[in-house]
Amino acid sequence: MALRKGDIIKVSFGALSYKGYGLGTYDGREVAVPGALPGERAKIEVLRRPRHRIVGRLVEVLESPYSRVEPRCTHFGTCGGCLWQDLPYEVQLGLKEGLVREYLEDHLDGPLLPILPSPQLWGYRNKMEFSFDRGPEGVVLGLHPRGRFDVTFDLSECPISPPPFPKVVSFVRDLARRTSLPPYDLRTHEGLLRFLILRRSPKTREALIGITSSGRHDKLTLVARELGEAFPEVRGVVGIFNPSPGQFAYGGKREVLWGEERFREEVEVGGKRFTFYLSLVSFFQTNSGGAERLYEVVREFAGLSGRERVLDLFCGVGTIASVLAPESKEIVGVEVVEEAVEDGLRNLRENYLGNVRLISGTAEDALRSLDGPFHLAVVDPPRAGMHPKARRELLELSPDRIIYVSCNPKSLKEDLEVLLKGYRAVRARPLDLFPHTPHVETVVELVHR
Repeated sequence: MALRKGDIIKVSFGALSYKGYGLGTYDGREVAVPGALPGERAKIEVLRRPRHRIVGRLVEVLESPYSRVEPRCTHFGTCGGCLWQDLPYEVQLGLKEGLVREYLEDHLDGPLLPILPSPQLWGYRNKMEFSFDRGPEGVVLGLHPRGRFDVTFDLSECPISPPPFPKVVSFVRDLARRTSLPPYDLRTHEGLLRFLILRRSPKTREALIGITSSGRHDKLTLVARELGEAFPEVRGVVGIFNPSPGQFAYGGKREVLWGEERFREEVEVGGKRFTFYLSLVSFFQTNSGGAERLYEVVREFAGLSGRERVLDLFCGVGTIASVLAPESKEIVGVEVVEEAVEDGLRNLRENYLGNVRLISGTAEDALRSLDGPFHLAVVDPPRAGMHPKARRELLELSPDRIIYVSCNPKSLKEDLEVLLKGYRAVRARPLDLFPHTPHVETVVELVHR
């Protein structure tokens, strides 16, 4: 009998996707289910049936080699964020290390080192984005249920965010209701409020807030001022005006509504403290303590002596370049986002680093114009990995070694399949920067053949 949406089936799971979904088979079709784990047998509700595949919802675990724990968050099971909050942390680490091993085992010509845990399991996120919506009581402000970007639930807590974040969410929600500021409606394209963006440094305790709206409104300045007065850690409130139907938190013109447009973040690596000024859109690892651990691994793999010329691709605001600069002769950083380059130049001055040069442009274009040789290239691409042209140009530039920093084992594998034409992957180290989620970072060292 043909399967229908809503049918309940029993499935045994034997693998894990890069998204952390349990993978099994039913009647010759692959089954992918969030929350299901390898080695488990479970009842599954059929949600979708794309060709040769079934996407389902976990109804009941029938057999499992794992012991579940009580999740800390009341939104667990509804929220699309923490898929593994009901698993002991050591089980999470084992699954992540196994995921990296599965994707890299045929490409490594050396050891996969044990996964490094996050230094902080709760309250580790330094950045969160919350969505506005309409509800029976007026303005809703919170997060999305898994797979439902058209629906938002009111957030009351978020244990992976720092304690001030839920307080700010509650304050803004109440303020929006009190001032009659309407949320944006995705169906009618009417209303104002779209996103609330919160950023905070755990070391400096400075914070920055962003409010994305469909347009300029005088009451937004009132909201910004009240936020700044209510929360002394806030350095500034930035408005982002996005009138388009596209639901983008960062798309549109920006304007400082109150205070300053940047806040200060600090990391300590190799016994040195580095300061970074970040704007609302500047990329920075969302786990500050985990970022320090990640940069220590990059520094260890780099093994610089002070005589090397280093290329830093996808350099963002210059974090890795800054960390490696004291032990390098020269560093050239490449970043496509011009504002990130501007922030990076300020950060280099702040940290008194005169041996770093930043270039604005795509990786593939910059690689074509750069003159070698480079002793080392550090590559830290976005989740989708490197552009095919950038991979080819990097092989053509032919640095002595490459350190690849990845947040996606699938795209890492795809990039390595090209880069290994000229290099050997001699060691790799996974790191957990996202406790209670399936996401995992991996650092790989490649040496020229």
